[in-house]
Amino acid sequence: MISSAAGTAEPRRSKAMMLALYGAQSGERFAFYGLASVMVLFLVAAPKDGGGGLSNSASVALTGSMFGAAYLANLVGGWCADKILSVYQTLLVGISLALAGYILLALPIHEITWPGLLLVIFGTGLFVPSVSTLLTNQVPDESGERDAAFARLYVAVNVGGLAATLITGVVAALSNWDYAFLVNVVGALVALLCLLFLRGKLNAKSVQPAAPSTPANLRKFIALTASLVAVYAIVVLLDFTIPRPELAISLIVVVLTITMPAVFVLRIARQRGRSRLERDRIAAIVVLVLFSTGFWFLASQRLGVLILLSSTGIDRHIGSWEFPANWFEALDPAVVIILGPLMAALWKRRGDRAPRTTTKFALGFAITAVALAILVLVGKAVDAGTLVGWPSLFVIFVLISVGELLLAPAGSSAVSRLAPPGTETQLFAVWYLSVGCGFAIGGLLGSTVTDLGYTWFAFAGAVLSAALAFGVWACATPMRRLMHGER
Repeated sequence: MISSAAGTAEPRRSKAMMLALYGAQSGERFAFYGLASVMVLFLVAAPKDGGGGLSNSASVALTGSMFGAAYLANLVGGWCADKILSVYQTLLVGISLALAGYILLALPIHEITWPGLLLVIFGTGLFVPSVSTLLTNQVPDESGERDAAFARLYVAVNVGGLAATLITGVVAALSNWDYAFLVNVVGALVALLCLLFLRGKLNAKSVQPAAPSTPANLRKFIALTASLVAVYAIVVLLDFTIPRPELAISLIVVVLTITMPAVFVLRIARQRGRSRLERDRIAAIVVLVLFSTGFWFLASQRLGVLILLSSTGIDRHIGSWEFPANWFEALDPAVVIILGPLMAALWKRRGDRAPRTTTKFALGFAITAVALAILVLVGKAVDAGTLVGWPSLFVIFVLISVGELLLAPAGSSAVSRLAPPGTETQLFAVWYLSVGCGFAIGGLLGSTVTDLGYTWFAFAGAVLSAALAFGVWACATPMRRLMHGER
């Protein structure tokens, strides 16, 4: 009887623990995507309406830079979780900083916008890679179980994103931007409460530092953090001193999101005692990161160019009612919520017969190429001055989201299996930085849509996506050798 009771109690405890983990991820993403989904619209809104009063190109560039900076801070989070604090402690510090930042942004005081964004950026950087490491520590890599857990985590991300996009869009339309930003505070608070619930329920790998904290590691951590703060100060200074700061800011973020992860990966790969197998698997992660950067450059246009397109070139009426422009972004999390569990169940059921990571990447790029080919036709009509019906943009958003669902969870799961022990969070930070780098490049190049027009911008994206699909397919055999048995 005692044995039976213990056997039935543990699954309930484990289920509650995983639900709290998914809840923390969902709450944090609710806050972040709530901010991101209205950022470009806030920046282009007229000052008399409480907006930033910026041009379309400047708004796209700055939105991409914000995403890039948030993911650049993942390097700080990865270092902190692997070398300074435990994964769980890093998560608590991260969400606490982000919560403080969202509170500052919600206050109707423009002078504290930059400090608020700084706290959100660093808080997000501490939180995002640590969640993936926590999941890796808690879920065994057996017969597709971890792949399924990452797919469920991705669903949690998008539950938060869906709710945030719908709610912030309505609040911004009915009240003002300050109330829209206040909604984000609720998400961050939910995430903090879920993490507090996890206290005492995690295994030793999650609550103890992966390596003993040393004075040298602490000095490096402080130096890294201070360097990023200094760059942020330069960005703020540029905003006040040059006529078009958005291009300079975007370029700084792009350069940093490329160079800093490269330095991190080289340092990890060249550590003393690193085996040939480990170096090969690190190289495989680098290849996946490069392809992921390309995908997120394309997908980032959903929060920039496509949102602007929806606000000016798309007829959003259903009968006499016009829905908010940012609601198109809600299609991404909706698709993941609907298809994510089905895909997770499929990968788990097929086990070792599931498609390889490179196959999932190739399919994701191919579907995205189809979406952008449709966008060429939509862009041609809009450039000619025609108002296009909303179903066409609906299909484009859905197809890009399907591509994301094939690519992103597969990459996260691959990194969890390929990262050498003691480097998991740092390499997750590099992996997630591909999102930031893609968004930063997307913001920089997306700002040219005003000059190019939607047609040529979409055509270039479709060609690039098709080329990336072919490229990842061509890399399948070399990647198989680098991964040494991992799929």
